Amino acid sequence: MSLDLDSSGKLREGRHAASLADVEARFCWNGRRKKLFAGLTAALRSLQRAGVRRAYLGGSFVTDKALPEDVDGCWEVSRDVDVDAIDPVLLCLDEPWRMRQVYGVDLFPDTSGWHVEHLAMTRDGARVGVVVIALAEEDFDHGPG
Repeated sequence: MSLDLDSSGKLREGRHAASLADVEARFCWNGRRKKLFAGLTAALRSLQRAGVRRAYLGGSFVTDKALPEDVDGCWEVSRDVDVDAIDPVLLCLDEPWRMRQVYGVDLFPDTSGWHVEHLAMTRDGARVGVVVIALAEEDFDHGPG
């Protein structure tokens, strides 16, 4: 695991493989972040049960910002994914506020890699890091959600 931040408090540029436990250990240092992580874990559990194998995290949650608004991310779409098994709230793409309200996340399906690339850039166009989580059953044996 290498979830090091740069001097501006952002995740170092590149893709960083990590487990949910790694993300929790690195980015959950206060109550707000722990609450967001619990919602993220529940959302990823729904995706994992539906056959999603990989998710990506970016945005302010993977920085040193004390009180991020939400967790930004996306998940890989593949032929193995049973969309009907995903919590419908996570599929309300025209009303993403529902995801934020229930889970505290903005997690979008990514079929082309566009969302991953979007996560790797700040609003001003600077390149930043993205956390890559391989969703495995054992990730959900312990912890929130």
